Amino acid sequence: MKEINYVVNMGRRCNCTGFLRTYGLGRFNSPFEWMYCDYETAIINITSDFKDYTNDVVLFNNRSNDFRLFNAKNTSRVDRFFTELSKQDLHYMGQDYTGVTLKMSQNYLPTRMDGDIHSWDRLCIFHHIDIHTSEGLAKMRRRIERFMNIRDKNTLLIYLTQIITDIEKMERYYVDVAEKNHFCLPVAIIFCTSEPIEETYLKKFKNLYVIYKQVPPSEYQARLGFYSDNDAGVLDFDDVYAILLKEFQFILMDAPGQEMKPSGISFAAGYDRERPAAP
Repeated sequence: MKEINYVVNMGRRCNCTGFLRTYGLGRFNSPFEWMYCDYETAIINITSDFKDYTNDVVLFNNRSNDFRLFNAKNTSRVDRFFTELSKQDLHYMGQDYTGVTLKMSQNYLPTRMDGDIHSWDRLCIFHHIDIHTSEGLAKMRRRIERFMNIRDKNTLLIYLTQIITDIEKMERYYVDVAEKNHFCLPVAIIFCTSEPIEETYLKKFKNLYVIYKQVPPSEYQARLGFYSDNDAGVLDFDDVYAILLKEFQFILMDAPGQEMKPSGISFAAGYDRERPAAP
């Protein structure tokens, strides 16, 4: 059984934060906290020491022609992607993002234009952090520095996927991306699929621990008005947590210079089902 001292949120969005807090695993904010970031983008930035993570951010509102570029490094222009996207209504499942100002990195844009953010294969949206301000940028740099200090010290990354329908395709994708980027850190991927499976189960691929979990389809979750798909504050992830406990011995430590420790959470063995409010 592998000892784990630090558990780090790797994305894909706020639902991973909810999972870590619900089961007493989250002890500090990671660079991927309270935002939208896909698996490949997260791996690219971890392996490159986040050299472009906060650069080339576009402040974008699809009902406004005011697209502004911040922290420019690799380009001096706003990508045409945003002009085309402004012609579409934006939503994430049941959430309407039309007219909502988003802070998106144009270094990690989706390969297919679609108004449904849930379907995007690539994305880096700083949803709850003002990365375009000096205060927000300084906060993110502290999170990056903290993560880099504990990256190789018995650290487990956890990535909670969007709702997946093609199990074999996405399984190959997660393995191929890790191999292509020579990514060796242990990652627990909570693979949320709407396809029928008999029970939640684990498959190991070198450093990847893929836990397959059946969840309600996106149409059902959207109709219920879930704040986030696969929300651990609404759905039961006890079976996923039980698998993690069989694979890892969690002896959690505080990260140097951490910003917060969630209230209402027990960090001992077991967990507190109370979900704290987002900061």
